[in-house]
Amino acid sequence: ASIVEDMEGNAILSSGDLENIYLHGPNNEMYLPKNFGIGFSYTVNSNDWTMQLGAKAVTASNTAKSITIYVKSSNSSRYSEVETIDLSSATDMYYDLSALLENYSTVGVTYDIIIISDSEFSNNEFVSLTTVKYSGIKLS
Repeated sequence: ASIVEDMEGNAILSSGDLENIYLHGPNNEMYLPKNFGIGFSYTVNSNDWTMQLGAKAVTASNTAKSITIYVKSSNSSRYSEVETIDLSSATDMYYDLSALLENYSTVGVTYDIIIISDSEFSNNEFVSLTTVKYSGIKLS
């Protein structure tokens, strides 16, 4: 487990402040080994919304890296697997999640999303999540 601190050294104990975790995490990145993930909620505020995820493979070999996206509406009890995204670059690339989440885009509805790393354990390799770019939604 990691403890993320703000610039004043105060521990950020709540996952509710996703932006703080991204801004103050190691190298402004979140490193996820195999089967680890991050979850957050988003509320759609506009029919014209977008969400992009910055991600890269932290690799010492050519072992495949990927992330799997799961989502559900907040009043549902089951997550649905939306997509597995292959990460073939050690350079930060942006992936358009709004295109993948078109079935989860009703204005006024809050959705829970989980992003799980499917990377291999060999050579301490990880998936790195870097930035979430968005408009027309609220993250929480």
